[in-house]
Amino acid sequence: MKDKNFVTEIERMSAEHFGYEYPTDFVSHAQNLENRIENKESPSNIRYAFFKVTMRCNSDCAYCEHAYSKNQGNLTERSLEEISRVIKELAEMGVKACSVSGGEPLTYKGIENIIKAMVSNKIEPILLTNGILLPQKLQKIYDAGQRYIIISIDSFNPEHYKENRGIDFDSLMRAYNY
Repeated sequence: MKDKNFVTEIERMSAEHFGYEYPTDFVSHAQNLENRIENKESPSNIRYAFFKVTMRCNSDCAYCEHAYSKNQGNLTERSLEEISRVIKELAEMGVKACSVSGGEPLTYKGIENIIKAMVSNKIEPILLTNGILLPQKLQKIYDAGQRYIIISIDSFNPEHYKENRGIDFDSLMRAYNY
């Protein structure tokens, strides 16, 4: 069950962020979406997309279909030209932000070119990563325009992390600290 005070506070902050007077001028995103579903309407445009750029991954998560040990034979990737075409189509549809994920997106050769393509099409890339390759890739993706990074962390217990991810917790912490 939703905590009404929490939902109300989020809606009030959202209204304030967009310059609406709450509650008179403001219809929350959740309420707007619920109204559209009830009326069998589709949104006028899509604002956010989720884009898997590769199936390749450098970790071996016990729960994931992209795990290194499960995916050694399925390493086909889309070409940069194909990805760039999709990014242009997303921009034309009104997408303003896009999660860049995979597998592990930092294993994609030339990931910085995907970031550049999104930024040049006025799409804010949000990188979802296990973080392991950040020390090697961070400067290139930053220079390409990457500003938002989400690092997926299953546990802060080193044994649990190793069991879940198949990689050493210390390597995560080195990347995080970097």
